Amino acid sequence: MAKKQTEQRKKASDYRKEYEDIQIKQVAIENRIKKRAIELCKQHTDVKLTGIQVTNYVKRKTARLTSGNFYEAIVEKGMSAEIEQYIQVIDDVEKHLASLHPHQQGNLFN
Repeated sequence: MAKKQTEQRKKASDYRKEYEDIQIKQVAIENRIKKRAIELCKQHTDVKLTGIQVTNYVKRKTARLTSGNFYEAIVEKGMSAEIEQYIQVIDDVEKHLASLHPHQQGNLFN
């Protein structure tokens, strides 16, 4: 089928706008992920984290956290972590909370 005469190819400005929209959405989801991870760590400080790594860019020092002090490192000490680390924190806390409740839906008859 032939294209209609009214359809036009995208221009650089169209691609730029589309790209900027995607970047805005990426920043928004990253902020929601970080907020959720920090909330969970603040509420559940006793969770053992699986080798989470944070960086203090001021002192150029990296620390591995194996306990629930991620909140302190990020919020109070101003350290930083990659977004994948925040997702891992959420995963670790969710697994910990699930282990506290062995009678989960779907696992009753296993």
